[in-house]
Amino acid sequence: MLSHQPSPFAQNFGTLSRAAEFGVKTYRQMREAIQYTGLQAHHIVETRLGRGVDLTIAVTPAEHQAFTNAWRTALPYGSGHVDLSTILDHASRIYANYPAIWDAVNRALTGR
Repeated sequence: MLSHQPSPFAQNFGTLSRAAEFGVKTYRQMREAIQYTGLQAHHIVETRLGRGVDLTIAVTPAEHQAFTNAWRTALPYGSGHVDLSTILDHASRIYANYPAIWDAVNRALTGR
């Protein structure tokens, strides 16, 4: 009997239920792709941080809330200006188990 092994691409999205299926897209592209699925588009760098990163992943409402809570804990609302190194530091922790997401954040913010 063959066992189903997730693809390496899927493993890069850790335990997220459907993120690998949709990948990383702009908000508009993601909203179109996930329409009528019950999924939500999660900005991988919150727009409130003012970095102009328009990249999202597809997540369930519970997954979305977990990421939102992690960002709120790391950088509470009203924190004022947050420098790039602080955002990268928090993102590396928040997305530590999601290599594809961390890679997208790092490339978007540093160009690497």
